Amino acid sequence: MDSDSPTAWVFARFEDLFLSWVDRELPDEATQTRVIDWMRDRRADPFAGMLRDLNHPNLWFGRVPHTLDKAGTLVTVSYQILMRTRIVRCMSIGRVGLPM
Repeated sequence: MDSDSPTAWVFARFEDLFLSWVDRELPDEATQTRVIDWMRDRRADPFAGMLRDLNHPNLWFGRVPHTLDKAGTLVTVSYQILMRTRIVRCMSIGRVGLPM
């Protein structure tokens, strides 16, 4: 979808939180690439593969596929989807242990 389109989603804080996560956790390049590709895929449909937090309006969370490491943790991302303004605002990127 064209970013100039009135129906396009506007993404906020993804780059900043990604860079903070990289500085904090030092993920390998393959994992970084998977997370970047996953974030890029959100532009078509930010709801795809995500779960809604029923206790917090507009908050969605999910795992990034193929990021499970030897310690049994995987990368997760949470973000708000603000329908009226079409803003998707990243809230966190980090690793969590299984089970989720």
